[in-house]
Amino acid sequence: MADVLTGIAFGLLLTAAYALRGGAMDWRQGLFWGLAGFATFTLAPGLGLPPEVPGTESGPLLDRQIWWVATATATAGGLALIFFTRISR
Repeated sequence: MADVLTGIAFGLLLTAAYALRGGAMDWRQGLFWGLAGFATFTLAPGLGLPPEVPGTESGPLLDRQIWWVATATATAGGLALIFFTRISR
C-alpha cells in the first residue's frame, strides 16, 4: 500500500512541475520528465546511500534524511540547469 501511495505522490509532484513549467506537453516530454523524476528521487540517492536491511541500522535517521533531501535537491537543480538554461552565442 505504501508503494501505491508513494507512486501517487510522485505523480502529483510531476503534475505540479508540469503546471509550473507551462507550455504544451506530449508523451515524449512526459517520458523525459518521468526519467528525470526517477533519477532525482530514486537513482541518485540510492547510489550514495543504499537502503538498509530491515533490522539493522546504518546510521542515525536524521542524518540519512538530511542526506537524502540534499541529494535529491542537488540532482533536481543540476538537471534543471542542464535542461532549462539557454546558451546564447
